[in-house]
Amino acid sequence: MLASDLLISHIPILKPTDATARALAIMQDYKISHLPVVSKNKLLGLISEETILASAKLNQKIADYQLAFSHPSVLNTQHVYDVIGIMSNLGITIVPVVDHNNNFLGLITPSVFVGFFAEITSLSNPGGVIVLEVGQRDYSLLEIAKIVESNDANILSSYISSKPDSVKVEVTLKIDKLDLTSIILSFERFNYRVVQSFNQNQLFEDSMDRFNSLMNYLNI
Repeated sequence: MLASDLLISHIPILKPTDATARALAIMQDYKISHLPVVSKNKLLGLISEETILASAKLNQKIADYQLAFSHPSVLNTQHVYDVIGIMSNLGITIVPVVDHNNNFLGLITPSVFVGFFAEITSLSNPGGVIVLEVGQRDYSLLEIAKIVESNDANILSSYISSKPDSVKVEVTLKIDKLDLTSIILSFERFNYRVVQSFNQNQLFEDSMDRFNSLMNYLNI
């Protein structure tokens, strides 16, 4: 999935001649802390709520400020993982999307990622989740898939997480089967450590808790 697949265009953008009061009003309406500044459809950069509030002058023009980020964008052809990287590294609440000529195309916000992650993790598909602990050198998705498929099931999605200074990784599997008992027993026969497992009801409740926590964090 590319950045162009996630961009939105309904959030207003700023011109250098706009007043800071307008910028703050937009930020408050859309629960974001940054806005793009665009001139003649070219992205100039981002201005932050913190920068504006530090001056305590709400009638100034955006052009009077030094932009918080001058190159905070991603190309429309970049992968969505690049978007996550720039949002995390810069600590920004929006990511502008531009073409190869720096023409502004739209924005990507954290709320857009909620839908994206729900899609790639097959959250809406019926089934269950198994979390395995595997040595980094022993990890083989092909072998794991064979064990799952030997129990008349399939992996809908998977992802890997690791902890610093550890030789182990956790492999999270979304499986298209409600009863995970036979699959768990098969993993244990092959000396896999099953850390956690969730059926559909547990998965839904846990996902809703995580979703609500994320929404509270994003203040959406």
